Amino acid sequence: MDVRRADDSRLVYTTNILPLTFRDREVLLQVAVHIEGCVFDSAGFYLVEWYCDNVWVADTALLLREIET
Repeated sequence: MDVRRADDSRLVYTTNILPLTFRDREVLLQVAVHIEGCVFDSAGFYLVEWYCDNVWVADTALLLREIET
């Protein structure tokens, strides 16, 4: 799994290999991952990308907002 800034594709975090079991490749698999140690240096859109054998298979957008005081 990689986390990249959406505006410039800069890699901000990557994980070690996370094995997942697919019983049926035609069925959506929902996954929850605790991203520990990832530093988001600014607000904005980020992409969380999943790879299988180094081939992109899915991503989802993550919007981080500034805390209003």
